[in-house]
Amino acid sequence: MNSKVAFDISGLNPEFKAHSKRGLGRYITKLYECLRNYSDKDLDFLYFSQPELYKKNILTKLGDILPYGKTTFKQQIAFPLGFGMDNLKGSSLIHFPAHIDAPAWCPKKYCVTVPDLIPQIFVDLYRADRPDWRFNFARFLENKAIKNADMVIAISENTAKDVHEIIGVPEEKIFVTPLGVDEKEFQISDSFDAITMKEKLKIPKDRSIILHLGGIDQRKNILTLVSVFKKLCDLRREQKKSVPILFLGGRIFEDEQFPKLEQKIKDLKLEEDVILHGFVEKEDLAGVFHVADVFCFLSLYEGFGLPVLEAMSAGLPVVCSDNSSITEVAKGAAALVNPQEEVEVIFALNDILTNPERGKELVLRGRERVKRYTWKKTGEKTIEAYLSCLSN
Repeated sequence: MNSKVAFDISGLNPEFKAHSKRGLGRYITKLYECLRNYSDKDLDFLYFSQPELYKKNILTKLGDILPYGKTTFKQQIAFPLGFGMDNLKGSSLIHFPAHIDAPAWCPKKYCVTVPDLIPQIFVDLYRADRPDWRFNFARFLENKAIKNADMVIAISENTAKDVHEIIGVPEEKIFVTPLGVDEKEFQISDSFDAITMKEKLKIPKDRSIILHLGGIDQRKNILTLVSVFKKLCDLRREQKKSVPILFLGGRIFEDEQFPKLEQKIKDLKLEEDVILHGFVEKEDLAGVFHVADVFCFLSLYEGFGLPVLEAMSAGLPVVCSDNSSITEVAKGAAALVNPQEEVEVIFALNDILTNPERGKELVLRGRERVKRYTWKKTGEKTIEAYLSCLSN
């Protein structure tokens, strides 16, 4: 009889936390596709969404009347007590593809994916504006979910190191499954017209574009990027060179840091030079990459750094941070900089905008690098992790 793995697809639901339009949502989507296409005889799969598990039982209805902590109550009390488990009958292993969605104690064998441990690395950034008890309790539950898992899946070697050193999980319990990229997603059609795309995005057609895609929480270091951009513009004016546009795409308007970003742009008088676009729809993503001239990613820390890989896949030269898993993914294929040293970043960006050959060199290196990372490999590695976990 085949072993059955229950895979949590809660993150595909736009109403479940905020996973669906982030890198975590992409990971869950792609892994879900890989598992559905798996055809060997040794494993079967079933898929569940936590909100669906909890719909028809008394305990979770009780949780719905709580003034706050509804999701935590269901995840940490209803699930471990077996409410909703009828839907997971016959499963030998449960996989929670985000440790923040896993219960601290689970009645079945389970594994968790740890995308990153950033809130425990940048404690001051993530504890700000939150009561200490609430922050600490959330970390306590997350750490228990990781420690109690039968196997931990890390999305990079750097994250695996953090799980071992910070949480104390033995190395033999950690399985690394790097993320991937689907190059076809970033190919443009023969009918693609760059001028039409620029008009749609309200980008002046005669200016080069520095592109940033992703969140704008403090860790993303977006205020430094804006400061760097201002100094780059001043430098290029002094050099009598064209001044670029900074295009910021992602879920920026909903972020609590947006007012600070908006104020920074006003203070530096960059309203005409920075485009606050917001979330880029899937059908426009390849086009946005194609009309840009350089991708800049100055994050202070990443669990993997998927936007960097996607930019390389789309054929963009990349300037990115030399830290955490970003170095692991991009070293030798991007211009690596200290994200807190503005002069380094300015030089790297100006070099690419001024010297086409430097940009072409990075594009070629990037295209070679992305061949190492595919979603197919991510799926295969994950299957290996399941089989290893089930055999123990």
